[in-house]
Amino acid sequence: MRNTVLPIALIVFGLAWLAREMGWFHEVHMIVALAFIVLGAAIVITEGINRSSVVSGPILIYVGAAWLAYDQGYVSSQVVWPVGVIVLGILLFIARLPAMPDPEPGARRRRDRSQS
Repeated sequence: MRNTVLPIALIVFGLAWLAREMGWFHEVHMIVALAFIVLGAAIVITEGINRSSVVSGPILIYVGAAWLAYDQGYVSSQVVWPVGVIVLGILLFIARLPAMPDPEPGARRRRDRSQS
């Protein structure tokens, strides 16, 4: 599931953006932005802090927050994109710190087997 979160999030983001630009839905922005924030928080909560979640969770939270801020007129796209690149760079740097634990690839399978 972890490997599919970002592609699914990008697809949802793109579809919602397209629907809004085509004028199909006017309030979809709020729902999708909140979905990104919740998805990002869920990644950090369920996976804990590791090299993977420290990037994917906060960047999804940023996408949702930036979407809301842009849509409400608080910031322009000229600010959202550069700040997003800076945030992504910082998160990638943090993920590469030696103290950051690697994700445990077999932890979920071990948990599932022990609960059976």
